Amino acid sequence: MEVNNPQYFDHILDDDGNKWKRKQISYLGWDMNMLPAMSVAHGLTVAQSKTVSIESVMILPKAGTPYESLSYFQNLNDPDLLGGGVKYVNDTHIFVERRGGGHFDDAAHDNSDLYITFWYKE
Repeated sequence: MEVNNPQYFDHILDDDGNKWKRKQISYLGWDMNMLPAMSVAHGLTVAQSKTVSIESVMILPKAGTPYESLSYFQNLNDPDLLGGGVKYVNDTHIFVERRGGGHFDDAAHDNSDLYITFWYKE
């Protein structure tokens, strides 16, 4: 398991002149079959962590399948059954969780890479 260096993207200014930055962090080798939840350090200050706005949470299984959103719909007849997503953000980490017995709870996701892209106020 390895946490990669974060990637920063260009910033934007909102109507109030606040500078927002986009950041992507990753965790390589999440055994989603065994561990239903994961936390990844975001590397922000406490004040910045209070402004986090999640853009996407993507999974890349080592089984060779394409990227999948962690908020993947489990059942089109019941849109409330999501595969998982961001549970919460605290002063130091972003916590994600997959749904038990769902799409990501299988051997094909034993060694998946997790990519979280988010915005924060600088």
